[in-house]
This record gives sequence, C-alpha cells and structure tokens, in this order.
Amino acid sequence: MMNKIFYNPTTQYENTGDLLINKTLLSYLKKHGKIIVDDNNKPKRFVDELLDDEDLRLSSITKSDSLNYLVKYLMLNLIRSKKDTFRYFVVFVPGHFAKKGIANAIGSIKTLIKLVALKVLGCRLIRIGISVGKYDKINAFIEALITRCYHSYAVRDQDSIINAKKYSFKTPQYFPDFAWGYNHTITNSRYDYYPFDNKKIIVMSFRANEVGLELENKFFQELLESLTTLLDSNIFREHKIVFCYQVDSDRSANLDLCNALSLKFNSIEFFDSKLYLENAFHLYSSAEIVITNRLHVLLLAIKGGTLSFPLIDEKVNGKIYNIMRDNDLLNLVLNIKDSSSDNQSKIVSNLKVKSLILSKLEEVIITNTEVIVNKIKLIFQ
Repeated sequence: MMNKIFYNPTTQYENTGDLLINKTLLSYLKKHGKIIVDDNNKPKRFVDELLDDEDLRLSSITKSDSLNYLVKYLMLNLIRSKKDTFRYFVVFVPGHFAKKGIANAIGSIKTLIKLVALKVLGCRLIRIGISVGKYDKINAFIEALITRCYHSYAVRDQDSIINAKKYSFKTPQYFPDFAWGYNHTITNSRYDYYPFDNKKIIVMSFRANEVGLELENKFFQELLESLTTLLDSNIFREHKIVFCYQVDSDRSANLDLCNALSLKFNSIEFFDSKLYLENAFHLYSSAEIVITNRLHVLLLAIKGGTLSFPLIDEKVNGKIYNIMRDNDLLNLVLNIKDSSSDNQSKIVSNLKVKSLILSKLEEVIITNTEVIVNKIKLIFQ
C-alpha cells in the first residue's frame, strides 16, 4: 500500500535554520511516499528554497489548508463506492515549541478538533524532532491532549523528555535534530558569497535575545563583554573576524557587535548579506572556527567540517546546551558567564587536538543520521 504524506511547513520563514531542518525532513519523507506540501499562504522565496520543481504543492489541488482539506477528503472517501487504497500521514514541522496565553490555547483547541477527526478517519499523525519549551497550565493541558493524537511523537533532547513528562504529554521517544542528517547539495548561484582573501577567518553569528525578535540590551551587553575579553587574549590575532547572520532579525545585533569591537580590535568585518543554506554552508565550511549562540549556525558549521563553539548561557540557551550534552560535546561549550581565561583555554585546548575533535564530530553526525534514517523507516513500515 502506498503512502500519501501531507506536510505543512508553518515556521519562522525568515530563519535559515528552520529552512535547514524542514528541508532535511522533506528529503527523508520523499523516500517513503508521495509528498504533498502545503504551500498556501507561505512566502514564495521560502517555498522555492524548500521544494524541488517536481514536488507536489497543495496549492495545485486546493486553496484550503492541509488539515481541512484532508478531513473533508477522508470523510468523502468513506462514502465513495471506489475508495482509494493509500495510507495517509500528516507530518508536522520540527523545531522548538512553547505556548502561553489564551490566544494560543484557542488555536490549539481548533487544531485538536481536526486532529481527533483525522485520527478517527485513519490518518497517522507524526511529530518528530522537536524540543519542548515552557507552557502555561491551559496550554499544557490542551497540548497533552494533542500529543495523544500522534502516532509518532519524538523530541530532540533528553530535557524535552523530562518536560514532556512534567506536562503529562504523551511519553515521547528520542529523535535527533534534523540538521545532523542534512545532506548539502549546490542548488543555484544567485546568492551573495563571502569574498575570501588569503587570511584565515573566524565566523561569529549571534542572536541578542532570549526569545522573540527584538534586541535585548542586557543580552547584547553580555555578548559584547564576553567577546571583548575573548579577543583581548590575542588567540585570534592572525585571523579575520567575520560577523554574519542567517536570521533577518539578527542583522542589527551582529552589525552592532562588529562596530563596537572594531573600535578596539583590527581585522573585524560584517558580511551584510542574508545567509541561506548555500552561501551559509560555503562560509561556515571555509572558516577556521565558528562561534555562535544560534543552534543551526552551530550544527550547519559542524556539518561543514568546521570546529564550532557555542557561546551560551546554559539556562537561556538550553536547547543548544542539551543537544551538546546529549552528544557528549560539552568540551566545546563556551559559557558566556565564565571568565575569559576559561573560554580562551577551552578554545586553545581544542585547537591543539583539532583533528581528533573533528573526527569525533563526524562520528556524532554519522550516529545521529543513522538514528534519523532508522526511526523514519519504522514510522512508515
């Protein structure tokens, strides 16, 4: 029996990291059935980046969203004299999820009604590769009901398993972040690429907020102080520091960090062009080191074979810390609140055994990719 797999990539469209995990998930789903991607009311550039020309877009069938369309279709299929023989799946986007407030609760109730209907109609509902953030009581209660509709429910770090149990969600399985399984291929050349010269570069890319899109002054000042003390050590004196961004809202923070540090240090510049998967991979994979507090800058750089360090606050950047801990990579984590000498020595000690660290990272990539492949195969058996 063939599978029809509906996928609705509702996400942060300006975030290249979200494009990364959505594109990777789709590449694996295509091996297990016919994919129908809900492109209705999505930005054209995001959809074009996400899909190949041969991918089936829901807009060619209906202007309705995928859940409404599928509920109606499966109900009509019950009364058709000649029923189709496909197995139907709905796969939801990976990423980080947290919900608070009455508006989110109302939206979740509407979703719950549709999911119950789809489950009754025989559709299998899949949510994998997520992390569980903070929920208020009403949203946690509704989400707990929603999770019981899923045929497969899996999270990308061990802390999310703890959070899911705390909120009485359906007990999730473990499923690695999809970035580990990304397979980079060159698709086109319409992007702006960083113009390399003969100098080795250190790439830096940061968000200056805990949640949301707005720059938070306290967060920014912590980053600036930590980077200032790090650069004071002169461990990067033979390198050029390149600040960049792959999320639109990060542009101002990285530009401001670059300008502030340029007043004291030489060889610092800002690459003022949004990074998509192709030019991001080109830049990160060509760097000597990447330092960031963005999860998918970190993982994309690791996939590019680059020694990469997260500069984070363990509590604020929990999803990064948890994923690094789960993969036995805490030796690469720089703590924004640590003394400059601690972070400097961690970078220096890892550089001394760079080839061993890169080999370890390659093993982690292979292991996580195998888990992704095997667990998706089990879902569609």
